[in-house]
Amino acid sequence: MNRRSPSERNNLQFVEAYIHSENEAFVPTANDQSVLELIASAMAQHEAVVFGELSVVVMPSDAHTALNIKYLDHNYPTDVLTFDVSFDTTISGDVYVNWEVCIGNAESFGVGVKDELYRLIAHGLLHLAGYDDATDEEKGIMREQEDRYLRLIQEKGFM
Repeated sequence: MNRRSPSERNNLQFVEAYIHSENEAFVPTANDQSVLELIASAMAQHEAVVFGELSVVVMPSDAHTALNIKYLDHNYPTDVLTFDVSFDTTISGDVYVNWEVCIGNAESFGVGVKDELYRLIAHGLLHLAGYDDATDEEKGIMREQEDRYLRLIQEKGFM
């Protein structure tokens, strides 16, 4: 595990961010970790928020849907679930990505699976930063912000 010094964390505007998998079909790479850190850092600066501990978990659809049923009483698969566990003004939380839905979205949108994964990571972090997507207008704003962070990671050579 690569722990950062306090000064490095302050420059990045988050304390810790990790991506891991509970799905045998997906093994996170160092690039995936770098993308998560890049999105979190850029979002913290752009949104003027401070992130604490962030966790992204890639899960199989059945386990992801079980979380959706248990915590949101929604009996259907979805792409991303975000749980805010913040304290004070530091934003901390867990983002759960449904790997099978991610793959299906990528096929539907004609993008790479990693591209869609990175969009879902940005989407989950935007929820933690205070964005919602309950209305068409909010969905449009959320999509614009997702695109902002996808352009950034593309510029940095991750896509």
